[in-house]
Amino acid sequence: IPAVCLEGVSNLVNEVCRLFVVETFTAALEEIHNLHQEEDWIPDESMRSITSLPGQLHATLSGTLKDLRGVLPKDHSLLQVVRHQFFEAPKPFCDCLHRLAFMDKASLGPDREGTTMPSVEERALLVLGNLTYTHKTILPRLVKEFEGAFPSCDTHLIQQDCQGVAEIYDTLERIVLHRYLAKKTIVFNGLVKRGMFTSGVDWVEGLDTLEIRDHIL
Repeated sequence: IPAVCLEGVSNLVNEVCRLFVVETFTAALEEIHNLHQEEDWIPDESMRSITSLPGQLHATLSGTLKDLRGVLPKDHSLLQVVRHQFFEAPKPFCDCLHRLAFMDKASLGPDREGTTMPSVEERALLVLGNLTYTHKTILPRLVKEFEGAFPSCDTHLIQQDCQGVAEIYDTLERIVLHRYLAKKTIVFNGLVKRGMFTSGVDWVEGLDTLEIRDHIL
């Protein structure tokens, strides 16, 4: 077989593999993008601070890696496509968690059958738990699975991708935590002001305050 023909076949195989990779990750990204619709707000039995969403993210991406395991690209550029697509996939999950933390009940749609929307504070804590667990447990687990599936991928590039994803999760964790603390601070400030101005205590001439409960609560 002439070399030019073999080269043409090789290029065709690479293009088919590239299309398969892109289509596979497109399906995974669509599924991840809609994970907020699967939130049932039921704490996990083994870890009460999270729900089922981190596990669903892991199942989706782990299944994607299994689908790609038989497609071991020898073309370096195709391997970079796989790596780029894989490390882009966890980012839409942050969008889902941000939506769950900040959108009102009407925007999130009707409750799933048998579930009830928790309070804003409870919702923030569950979202924060999902964020932290995904960041510290699910993502490292997925990276190990990726390295096992594609051992020839550049470790330095993987570390750079991990850092980029981690920064996004760190930022959203701070935002959600700030929202939770702000809600609690508003309540606490109200208690303090009520105790200061309606308790009848003479704060100028009165005795030194020794206990909080007597004057504020």
